[in-house]
Amino acid sequence: MLRDTISLQASLEKSPLVDRLLPLARQQKLYLVGGAVRDGLSGLVVKDLDVISPTDPTDLARTFARDIGGHWFWLDEARQQSRVVVDHQKLSRHFDFAPFRGDGIEADLCDRDFTVNAMAIALEKGGLGATLIDPCDGAADLRQKILRMGSPEAGRFSARIKPPVVLICCCKAGPVRWCCMPNTNRLSPGCRTGWAHVASVGCNWRMVTLWSGNGCRVRSNRG
Repeated sequence: MLRDTISLQASLEKSPLVDRLLPLARQQKLYLVGGAVRDGLSGLVVKDLDVISPTDPTDLARTFARDIGGHWFWLDEARQQSRVVVDHQKLSRHFDFAPFRGDGIEADLCDRDFTVNAMAIALEKGGLGATLIDPCDGAADLRQKILRMGSPEAGRFSARIKPPVVLICCCKAGPVRWCCMPNTNRLSPGCRTGWAHVASVGCNWRMVTLWSGNGCRVRSNRG
């Protein structure tokens, strides 16, 4: 589903160094995705950006690192996922680059953990795109503070879900009182394997986020 993005554009354009990403769109189709879009729609300060592309974006990521004086490194070389880190205004900023997970942008988004993380906006030569790409109705769930698994095929999704999703679920459900849908809550306890397939950087960050939270818990939509 496509939605108007005027407020989202305004929020993202305030994020440091977004303007430095735009020239890359002249060379390759790029999208901002995930947490940056979610937080932008929520009116929160966007600090870190996830960038995805139909093809391998590694060369662009390295070019971007050189242009902004940042440091580039692999997150997962086999999956062509990398990160650029830069100190900007006394804060560390992360820019993650990865190719599509599926055959197209909507297939990529539907492969993500939660619907609120399954939204994207295009990076274009003159600025951010005019429409929000939202195939899983993540914007509606965001407004209602609902945590819902990204795939409508719960059985297929549960068979390959990444274990850190359980930690993210706990982190989101606690401090801001998200409502965790029953199918999401039911799938979470079974996700105990597969840690070897997740980048260690992601595991470490999610563990710290979970244990530094205050009273994090998962609750169903029935309380």
